[in-house]
Amino acid sequence: MLSAMTFFAASAGAEPVDERVLTLAEGESRDEAAPFIDYLLEDGDRLGIQEVLDSNITARFAPVERVEAGFGYQDGGVWLRLPVRNSTGKPLERVLHLGTNFMTELEVWQEGAAELELILSQDERSPFDSRPIPYHQLAVSTELPPRETTTFWIRYTSQGATVMPVAVETPAQFTQSISAKLTKDFAFYGIMAMFIIASIGAIIVSPGRLFVSYGLYVLTVLLYLFQRDGYAFQYLWPDAPLWNGFSSLPLGALLAVSAAFFAITYLGVHGLSRRMRTVLIAVMVFQGALVAAALFVDVSRLKQFAVTSTTICILIFLASGILAWRREGPRLLFFVVGWFGIVIASVTMLAYHNLGGELTRAANLDTMRMAIVFDALMMGLAAIAGLLQAQRERAGLLRQRETALREQMKLHDRLASLERRYELAASLAQSSSRRIADTAHDLRQPLYALRAAIKHVTSGTADQQKEIAEIEESFRYIETLVASALETATVDAAENVLDKDLATPNEAGKILSALRSMFRAESVAAEIDFRVVDSSAAFAADAVATLRILSNFIANCIAYAPGKRIVVGVRRDKDKLRFEVHDTGPGIAEYELEQIMGRCVQGEAGKQSAGGTGLGLAIVSEIAMSASLEWNIRSALGRGTVASLSVLSIS
Repeated sequence: MLSAMTFFAASAGAEPVDERVLTLAEGESRDEAAPFIDYLLEDGDRLGIQEVLDSNITARFAPVERVEAGFGYQDGGVWLRLPVRNSTGKPLERVLHLGTNFMTELEVWQEGAAELELILSQDERSPFDSRPIPYHQLAVSTELPPRETTTFWIRYTSQGATVMPVAVETPAQFTQSISAKLTKDFAFYGIMAMFIIASIGAIIVSPGRLFVSYGLYVLTVLLYLFQRDGYAFQYLWPDAPLWNGFSSLPLGALLAVSAAFFAITYLGVHGLSRRMRTVLIAVMVFQGALVAAALFVDVSRLKQFAVTSTTICILIFLASGILAWRREGPRLLFFVVGWFGIVIASVTMLAYHNLGGELTRAANLDTMRMAIVFDALMMGLAAIAGLLQAQRERAGLLRQRETALREQMKLHDRLASLERRYELAASLAQSSSRRIADTAHDLRQPLYALRAAIKHVTSGTADQQKEIAEIEESFRYIETLVASALETATVDAAENVLDKDLATPNEAGKILSALRSMFRAESVAAEIDFRVVDSSAAFAADAVATLRILSNFIANCIAYAPGKRIVVGVRRDKDKLRFEVHDTGPGIAEYELEQIMGRCVQGEAGKQSAGGTGLGLAIVSEIAMSASLEWNIRSALGRGTVASLSVLSIS
């Protein structure tokens, strides 16, 4: 025992050869002791204190060349040696402050002239109240003998990073640093708490998933940093050291999951692509799998991988925001800027370290805190902007619906008036000429089509506005026919109806649009694939006569070709335009074609169809003859029918 004490005394009394000794005067502290620290990394077996004190091992210690002792991820233990000299003639009370909140194993020996004493011992099973100083970071009080050099030997292992900030402070300085850190940390927590309270208020005012997801995201950020700073072990689970050592992994995963959930909720409002949604869901699943893997894989390896996966997640969130921003525009700018700030902070710190810069652990945490506060603020603004945008869109939709309802009321009024006029025209047709009866026949189909179309005009969307415009075209057509019928209430006037040129020249596109509106609902009811191919061509012919002929063609196709396909379009034929109506129905036998041209004559297919009158093609023949138009019908049993109408083209 005496020989050992003599050895310790000789070791303590002699100054290190390189004079790298932290010398303290009365009232003096040192908050960064790294320039005076030497280190040794265990290579293989664990070393004991007596082995380290052996001169062969001691000679292997090397100076710490960074602002703080930190050696990445290590499987074995890390040894630090810090010689401290009391230059005064009286004992000095000091606090050895280790700026970390938890280590898997930690032992601190104080080697003086007379003895070697273990002054701090903590491991993954030590509860919080076993610490000599009840502080969220590890610290121990000690006394430095007068005019002697005391060497502190520190051994620790970690499942995560091995950064170990070391400071030697006076009790007053330690108390002051505690106060400053608590003030700074809880100011940050207060800001995050305000974000949470604001999200709760927003949920109350505007219930929905958006602010719920934002509140969860901010809450997980707060909980994760509360744990990382060490306050969770001090206040939330002081008697669960094993959980405390493991908790950074599931809490970090929970943070990534809540961020992905917020991204899905927020960006989903703005048309997030299915592929990006799948990627974000995959992020959530992967984080869960990462935590579950702790049952089979060493936790320290998972924590190392979690650092990389966190960076990847941040880049994914930024990429999803950029893709949605490019699609939706400035309203997603807050989301993009928030995650861009996190990326910039991460890249800046990595570059600073890799290029030889020096940042302390506290500076790293402060930088990330600032980035996180900025990100949380941007996410909050993004949520508010999303809410305001949704409200504007709802208000716009309401205005569209109100406009649509007003338009619908107008259409109903016009329809009622039109039906009254139709009834008058039909009654006049009983005692008027045959042409008035034909016109009344033509009116039945458009009126039915208009009733069906008006029933579907309710939402006020862009497509519905287009339908309203097409219905307006149909109304003009029907109103013209009714007016013509009323003007020909006498037999003499009736002879001149079809000679009247209502619109010369005319646009084929308007004719086709009116036909689409007239027969859309009826073709859907008959399960017919009804297609109208638009055209910009112009022609010189009676528009009313053209519409009447084509509507008879289409009405026949719908009646005799249910469940098939009808295509209406225009072809150019030298100086003429040929309107064509194709169907894939059962077709007409050649011997029936001439028969069905007569009035009140139906083919075999017509006789099997309810509601037919046999007037359609007879009316077509008479209208075409009166308007000097050429028409034709080709058909074959089992191959469908093609009806065409030729008019003069205007180039």
